Amino acid sequence: MTTAQQNPEIRISRMFSTPIITYRIKNPAALNEGLRQAILTAENNYASTRRSNIGGWRSEPDLLEWQGVEITLFGNEIQQAIGQLLASTSGEQGFDGHIKINAWANLLRKGNYNTVHNHPESAWSGVYYVNAGTSDTTNPLSGILELLDPRPFVEMVAIPGSPFGRPARIEAENGLMVLFPSWLYHHVHAYTGEGERIAIAFNVSMMPKQ
Repeated sequence: MTTAQQNPEIRISRMFSTPIITYRIKNPAALNEGLRQAILTAENNYASTRRSNIGGWRSEPDLLEWQGVEITLFGNEIQQAIGQLLASTSGEQGFDGHIKINAWANLLRKGNYNTVHNHPESAWSGVYYVNAGTSDTTNPLSGILELLDPRPFVEMVAIPGSPFGRPARIEAENGLMVLFPSWLYHHVHAYTGEGERIAIAFNVSMMPKQ
């Protein structure tokens, strides 16, 4: 049917969209090498925490409090990305308040992954790729971040074109930051490449002024 194309009385609106933001750090090589060394050192000195991670190593959510020039620079990059995000999403009223950012390192080696989860009590969440690892030609989903369609039951009936229920899949890329609403369920497919896949995840809490 081509009614929508032929009849000017018909208008299709796309409602309830979910914003997914990508932000790329310029010339990230030196920054990422410093972050990589800091994270590998921390892995050797501290036991892993356990949340959604199956295998691998996860730090405490205090990464932005670590010592080091690269940690400070990375904190500034997150602040800049969040500032641009809030400027784009808060509309004319803007945001008058304080933000709090908690960040932690996630290190995956072969076979490690993150189960489906979201991030309660936060407004925005994100991930930054320090080291994407290596690709696996036998497994195109290796280390892929998958964001799930938040609408329940959207795939219960087959519809031509399958416009509903498709996950958003994002491939790790050195220097790439991805931000999304904290309520959005997501997971990371098992990493099957060589070496380490190192990422920094973070939560953003927003506190309006009283």
